[in-house]
Amino acid sequence: MKPFTIGKVAKTTDVGVETIRFYERRGLIAQPKRPKGGGARDYDADTVARLRFIRQAKDIGFPWRRLPSFFRCTTTARLAAKPYKHAPLQSAGILRANSGS
Repeated sequence: MKPFTIGKVAKTTDVGVETIRFYERRGLIAQPKRPKGGGARDYDADTVARLRFIRQAKDIGFPWRRLPSFFRCTTTARLAAKPYKHAPLQSAGILRANSGS
């Protein structure tokens, strides 16, 4: 897949350019390296997917401040190959908070 510029990522994900930069500063998405010789930085498909996820989480009321712990939990669960699909949500304290239990 062809890399995206920040403007194309913003348009594709319906997330503003400044919001993308904010997420980079907060560590929610990786900041792409600047190309040698200058020019626009390129974002990959994984970053676009993560931004779409962040956007959807925000739309359902998920607090963005909890996203870093959510991403850490999902990465840990995936690496450990835990079969329980809600483990990351429980670890981040989200499932309990949203399920009313």
